[in-house]
Amino acid sequence: MSLLYVRKHSLGEYAVDGFDVNAVGWVLTLNARVLSQEDRRVLYGLWTQLLRGQTEDKSKVDWLIRWMLPRSIRLSEKSTGAFANLVDRMAELRP
Repeated sequence: MSLLYVRKHSLGEYAVDGFDVNAVGWVLTLNARVLSQEDRRVLYGLWTQLLRGQTEDKSKVDWLIRWMLPRSIRLSEKSTGAFANLVDRMAELRP
């Protein structure tokens, strides 16, 4: 199980949102050169799955909030699971 499910704030359980997705995207981008072709392919597939879930989550939110605060939208359980899979796989590659 991912560390994301254990991580907590003082006010309660941590909710994954667009800021976390953006941060992981930067880590993937910056580490792309050191990964093998196979690892890049696997991570790209997980990244695509995450972005599709995030897009689906955003589509359920009012357009004004989506326009003004796009990164503040919390991810659904399905998208959080995709995020956890991606982060776990990244951690396996670079402990």
